[in-house]
Order: sequence, then structure tokens, then C-alpha cells
Amino acid sequence: MNAESDLMVTDSTRFCFEHRVFSVEGSYFEADDISDTPLFHLPMSGPMAAIDLATLRNEFAIVEDSKDGRLLDVVNNSLRYVKKIRVNDDIPKELLDGSASWSVEDCHRRWADGQVTMRLIGWSSGSETIISDRSEIEQAIDDPALKTQFDDALAAAAKAMGFPADGDGSKQVSEKVHRLSHELSFIEGLRDFFGRIATVRRSVNYLQGRFNRVATIRDDLERIGVLLSPVIKRLDLKFDMIDAETCEIVAALTDLDRSVKDIRTTRDDLHHEFMRWGEIIDQWSFDLLKTPDETVEQVVRDSYCFLARYYPQAVVWGR
Repeated sequence: MNAESDLMVTDSTRFCFEHRVFSVEGSYFEADDISDTPLFHLPMSGPMAAIDLATLRNEFAIVEDSKDGRLLDVVNNSLRYVKKIRVNDDIPKELLDGSASWSVEDCHRRWADGQVTMRLIGWSSGSETIISDRSEIEQAIDDPALKTQFDDALAAAAKAMGFPADGDGSKQVSEKVHRLSHELSFIEGLRDFFGRIATVRRSVNYLQGRFNRVATIRDDLERIGVLLSPVIKRLDLKFDMIDAETCEIVAALTDLDRSVKDIRTTRDDLHHEFMRWGEIIDQWSFDLLKTPDETVEQVVRDSYCFLARYYPQAVVWGR
């Protein structure tokens, strides 16, 4: 099944279903928490009914090659990018043109611009390095000498990439730089969110000292640490890999389509994983010093259950 071809056949950028079952107020599509199986949630006389798509097709005689049938195939792909889908929602941009269906802040664009700018200048001076400290990037961007260095680097890159040795060559490289930094701004947005996950680990370390004599909280904090550490290590590696891929800046700009494809693959993988973290991350916004013990204990318990559900390890603890 190819989502893009399905979209061409349905000739739609929105989930405009025709069968009456989809117009029931309060109905929506959402993936199962554990299996990621797409389910159609339908209000009934009692609790909501959750119907998998195969059963939905059979029960309501939705033919596979009909418009609704093809849109259900698109739903199957779309729930990787959004948590819920309702009738008349837009189809995620990831399936339409590959761009992100979510936005980033101006600071993320600035940091991405700074990263690419400094890498290009570094390349032209013979030192391709990764500057990960955002304060360093901010300082470098504000340096008045940067504009001249960047213009020189554009000209050098244009020559290396075989573009005309005039303003047109630099302009073509500049357009590539802008496109690359735009894609990387989404990585910077995700890096910000990852920072919040890493902060949870530091908060756990602090709380282990605070509650070292409270067995129930202490034990759950220890379990959270065991489950969370490999998650952070794996996610950190993903950011390191995308940084390494774009560190050789002229190579990344020369084969820009491949670079963009790799960035978007990483972007979508990370965003898909981070979608499930929102509620837990928000719970950890409490004051570590002033929050009552019972509130902390509830957050710790919820966090352990979350990690045990989504990131189980081959270690069984008694409770």
C-alpha cells in the first residue's frame, strides 16, 4: 500500500469521509497505546466502542477501492504523525509533501541557522566542527564579522560545488543553506523536548536523595532510573548521528535531497516517539523543593507505569 498513490486517487487533502458512521458526533481515530493499531472510536449508548479498521470495513460494508476505503488506508499511515483524526481534519503534511505538520519556534530557527552558518564558515577555514552549545551559537550570530565570513564561505562553497564563480553561484548555495537550516530547525525543536526528558533524569537523581528513607518512593525512583537511562542514551545517539551527518556541510548541501530525506526520517521517528511523552513531561514541571510528598509520589508512580509500559526491560522487580 502506497499512501501517496492513495492520496492521488482520493484527490483529497482532508479526511472527507462519505459513510454516515464517520459523521457520528464525538467519533475519532486513534492508535492503541501499546500495539499502535489504528482504532475508530465510536460513541455508543454506553462507553465508547473501539473498532479496528478491518472490522470497521466489514461491519459497515466499506469497499477497499472506494473513497472511504482508500482514506482508511491513509488513516493507517497518518496516525504515525498525529495522535487523533476526526472527520474533515487535514491529512498530515508528512504524507502530502514530506514537510512537518507541526511548527517550531523562532529560537529553533535561529539556532538551526546559526549551526549551518558556523559549519559553513568552519569548512571554509578548514575546521569542520559541531557547536552544540546554544550560547556559543548566539554569541557567534551576533558577531558583526560573521556576515563577511559567511559571504566568503558561500563563494568558496559555490566554487567547490561547481556553481558559477559569481553572485549567482553564492545565491544558489545560499538557497540550499536556507533549505537545510529550515529542516534542521525541527530537529532543534525536538532537541528542546528531549532536554525536558533528560531533565526528568536529573530530577530523579535529586529525589533519590530526598526520599532515600521512604521505601515506596525510593524503590520506584530507582526503577525509573534503570528504565530511563537507556532511553536517554538511545535518543541522545539519534541527535548525535544527525549532527554528524550534517557536519560535513558541503557534502550535505551537494546531496541536499538525501540530507533532507535523512533529517525528515529522524524528525518523524523522534516526533512519533515524543507524542506519547507529553502528559508525563508536563507532570514533572513541579517545584522539587516545595511540592508535597504525596504529589511527588503520584508523579513518580505514574512515570514508572509509563516507562514500564513503553520501555520494558528484561528485568522483573517485585512491588
